[in-house]
Amino acid sequence: MTGYGVDVFIDAAGVQASFDTGIESLRNGGTAVLVALFGKKVTHDALNQTLRELTIIGTAAYRNIFPEVIALISSGRLPVEKLVTSVIPLEDIVEKGFEVLTKNPSEVKILVAINS
Repeated sequence: MTGYGVDVFIDAAGVQASFDTGIESLRNGGTAVLVALFGKKVTHDALNQTLRELTIIGTAAYRNIFPEVIALISSGRLPVEKLVTSVIPLEDIVEKGFEVLTKNPSEVKILVAINS
């Protein structure tokens, strides 16, 4: 779709398939940003990274990116509402939140409505 690949990919899924697909999608000189908490080790082709001059960055808790992300959301360039797969009340957080996320890979982001 991009011809030469994307400049940046963000891995928020944290599995081998998303990591591999993201790395493959990068242009030479591109950057991978890992924000997921990987549950299992992933394998990685370091020679491919070196030859393609890829940068891989890991970050926890999205340190230092809030202003940029807020600006992207505010401008409409980052339509985060499309990521929300369910909205649940706070009292259902265990059964309809945590348990569903661990069992159903189609659930991406579950919003918890505090005042419902």
